[in-house]
Amino acid sequence: MFARFFAALIAAILGVLRLPFEILGFRPRPTAESVAAAALDVAQAHPVAPASEVRADLHPVAELVRQHARARLFTHQRHDLPVPLPAPLASWIAGLSSTQLGHVIGCPSERLQKHINAGLGGSSADGPFHLPAVPAEPVRHVASKGATGGTGGPSRTTDLTEALAELGFTPQYSYRR
Repeated sequence: MFARFFAALIAAILGVLRLPFEILGFRPRPTAESVAAAALDVAQAHPVAPASEVRADLHPVAELVRQHARARLFTHQRHDLPVPLPAPLASWIAGLSSTQLGHVIGCPSERLQKHINAGLGGSSADGPFHLPAVPAEPVRHVASKGATGGTGGPSRTTDLTEALAELGFTPQYSYRR
């Protein structure tokens, strides 16, 4: 009986001593129990509707972009493209390398659609498979290294001596004795 009384008395004294610190914003670390209780309270206060089934046919823009990516990457095949891409998406596709076009083709429709929507909304974040951001406005691309858009053959390899010769540096061959 005295043990409970002294435990309650010590808890009250410590509570009074902690009060100024709690007023200033210093609080004890949250425990797993307190976090779980707070999460349960929020979940009960704001119920969430169950997630609906997402179908691939609900992402027509992603499918259209995927068709145009196939047409740019696989130039040896015949592709009938009934609908042209909007200007921002066409400029985005034009600036992609063949590897990135392959990622567009293999990307799930839902993720690709979210990336396109975010880019057209002004986001500059990279997309799935590190795809570059979709510009909100059409951009004239200056092709970066390897960004052929799937067209053309393999890039020209340059020997080090050829590159130095183009820059005006020619190696001096001499033999020392």
